[in-house]
Amino acid sequence: MHLLTSQPGTDPTPIYRCRDGLYAADLLAAALVSLDLFTWLNDHPSEPGAICRALGIKERPTDVMLTLFIAMGFLRQDNGIFSLTDLAREHLVKTSPWFIGPYYASLKERPVCRDFLSVLRTDKPANWGSLKNE
Repeated sequence: MHLLTSQPGTDPTPIYRCRDGLYAADLLAAALVSLDLFTWLNDHPSEPGAICRALGIKERPTDVMLTLFIAMGFLRQDNGIFSLTDLAREHLVKTSPWFIGPYYASLKERPVCRDFLSVLRTDKPANWGSLKNE
C-alpha cells in the first residue's frame, strides 16, 4: 500500500498528454470552427465574462477551454485579460494567410466535438464514458 502523499519514481506527464490530446483536438476544433474564438479574441482581448457573453458560452467550461489554450501556447493572460499569442494570430485567425481552420473543419461533426460545443453552450456535462444517457 502506497501513501497518497508519496511520489512516483518517474514522471507520468507523457501518459497524461496522450489522453489529453484525444480531447484537445476536438475542443480546439469546436473553438476554431464553430465559435471562431481566436478571430474574435484577436479583435477583442477580453476577460472571461465578456468572451462568454459574446460567444454565447458558459463560464465553467470556458475556464477549462481557456486554461487548455494557454497551456497549448495559443493564449496568454495578463491581469485577467485573455489575448492571442503570435502562434494563434498567425494560424488560428480567419484573416491570416496561414489560417488552418479548413484543416480542422472536417472535425466539426465528430461526436466529441459536437459534445464540447454543447457543454460550452449549456454547462451540462457530456456522457462520454457512460453506457447510458444519464
